[in-house]
Amino acid sequence: MSKSESVTNPMKWFLVLLLVALAAACGGNGSSTSGSATTAKNSSKGVITGFGSVFVNGVEFNTARTSVTINGVSGKESELKVGMVVKVDGTINGDGRSGNATSINFSAEAEGPISDINLATNTLTVLGQTVSIDGNTIFEGATGPSDPTLVIGDYIEVSGFRNASGIVASRIEKKTVGSSHHSIQIKGIISNLDAAAHTFTLGTLTVDYGSLNPFPALSNGLWVEVKANATPDPTTNILKATKIEIEDTASTEGNQAEVEGYISGFTDAASDFNVAGQAVHVAPDTVYESGAESDLKDGIKIEAEGVVTNGVLLASKVTVKQTRATKPHIIVEASVETIDANSITVLGQNFIFSKRTQMEDKTGVQPKLNITNISSTITVGDHVSVRGFKNSAGELIATRIERNANTKVVVQGPVEAISSPTLTILGLNVTTGSNTKFKTGEGRISDAARFFAQVKTGMIVKVNGTKSDTGIGATEIEIENESD
Repeated sequence: MSKSESVTNPMKWFLVLLLVALAAACGGNGSSTSGSATTAKNSSKGVITGFGSVFVNGVEFNTARTSVTINGVSGKESELKVGMVVKVDGTINGDGRSGNATSINFSAEAEGPISDINLATNTLTVLGQTVSIDGNTIFEGATGPSDPTLVIGDYIEVSGFRNASGIVASRIEKKTVGSSHHSIQIKGIISNLDAAAHTFTLGTLTVDYGSLNPFPALSNGLWVEVKANATPDPTTNILKATKIEIEDTASTEGNQAEVEGYISGFTDAASDFNVAGQAVHVAPDTVYESGAESDLKDGIKIEAEGVVTNGVLLASKVTVKQTRATKPHIIVEASVETIDANSITVLGQNFIFSKRTQMEDKTGVQPKLNITNISSTITVGDHVSVRGFKNSAGELIATRIERNANTKVVVQGPVEAISSPTLTILGLNVTTGSNTKFKTGEGRISDAARFFAQVKTGMIVKVNGTKSDTGIGATEIEIENESD
């Protein structure tokens, strides 16, 4: 060994150790490098849109080494379903489109007995919470609020997002009392806290936590999850809590996070606001997708992405998910005419879809559709229902695609032209006749004269019928109480 080697080798090993320490430090802030792909610790809260792995917020999460929790109990990946709002912890790759999940946690927004069904407002009431149903709500065990098998007293599990009115349901499942993961639980924001009486309210429900030991540290405005062993007292409407947990936000300090939900507490773009229990802040350099800063206000559904600092998600990107203009009020249901990796055509309407589009199979052939290979699993001739909206560029954007075993033909959308006994929807000529059943707002039975006196261009109308070379022959036609 030369003299120079004996001097420089210690320096060489010092540099190696320094590099190792620096690499460890980089790993400590949630980032690492594997080959050319940079990964970062990530926490995402959003709706499961499909499988093939698990897709949440447009990201495909690999689930090879993932623990699953369902309503506080260890579960299986096979129990996860499209429409569930979940929290995914893990890492996300530099492409922003893929990652690895270490844990997936589903906790129902509400689970308990139905106390009211309102077909006029398309809502249910569960544990004092108003549950709104929209075009993307998925039902299991029932077809919808008008299903005669769904009655007051039935237990349902509700997943969804909070807005000022209550819960906007992404998924509702009719449950059997005593079934796996069946429980009584409710989430919400504490109000009317009475520390002396050990009570507070969630919506119209009063919660009594006097039997808990020790008492949790609670305050008005806090997001909590309450569990109970029995339904509320029918006379007092008081729910006796057996457990209260302060809701975890969708993120971890210093890490990447994505959160989906409705904006609340918005004053202006310079102030923090809330999305699904997470404080969010936008900046002049925040990038907007499918919208703009001017769209931000209470009640608008968004997805925010960024890094959490001091408990606040500093949004580098905001995707405007739903305004009135992007509400999924367009429906077509019939056989698939064409399909590829990015679009599907039904009744001559070409819809664009993506990893954010909810995809579900109700035929039993393949309950969990593989989004990454959808054009091979859904084929020409399959019967599907597609929901979506028309964007500012005039493109039809699919928010949900469901393959089912029906044979019916359905079209819903804004009326473009009227000339009794016909009208035009999505460019399709809809013909009514003596055998057509007419309905006006809130499902009221009508006749042709009253229907055509009431219907106006821009109104949302739903048609069930038969397909012909000239359009749709209507067997039932109904005004859906909305305008475009």
